[in-house]
Amino acid sequence: MIAAAGNTGHDSFVSPAGFANVLSVAATDRLGAPARYSSFGSTVDIAAPGGDTHQDRDADGRPDGVLSTRLPGRE
Repeated sequence: MIAAAGNTGHDSFVSPAGFANVLSVAATDRLGAPARYSSFGSTVDIAAPGGDTHQDRDADGRPDGVLSTRLPGRE
């Protein structure tokens, strides 16, 4: 099973990601640093791009979100 580490921004246990035999995935920002909102800690196994629409750390004039396959208005 694969689960998001959580969005607490703290080192905390989040269910189901913190359980044994679950691959826990944290989020990184556009520059590869931990995303400000992502949970972290010993239960995290891997990190993937998560972006942060509240920042423009790469100074390209656009928020640092991550492209998605979700279509606008079709959540």
